Amino acid sequence: MASATAGTPGITTPVYFDPHVLANNRTLDNIQTLSCAAAGCAAGILGLAGWAGFILYTASWSTLAALLFLLKAQSQPTRYFPSAAGIATHGIFSGLFTFVLFWTLAFNLVHVYD
Repeated sequence: MASATAGTPGITTPVYFDPHVLANNRTLDNIQTLSCAAAGCAAGILGLAGWAGFILYTASWSTLAALLFLLKAQSQPTRYFPSAAGIATHGIFSGLFTFVLFWTLAFNLVHVYD
């Protein structure tokens, strides 16, 4: 990330190189998709139904966002993303759809004769 001087002296605004931001978003998407699939499989194997599964999704998404913020972004997400909230909110609904898909698949494969 580079800094460029805005119109006011002494104030710098970050400048982002679009291909790097796109690569960071692609990596974030891959990490979130895989973790949602794993959490969905865990919910299905554990036999969670109803709100318990969605509570697991919320807990896993929050844990993943915290880990990405602390470990991957080294507590400085604005170095890698234009918005710091992007780590926690980027792809939350697509992750939910992935979670539900793997949740129902694993639940039906494991508990088909219960």
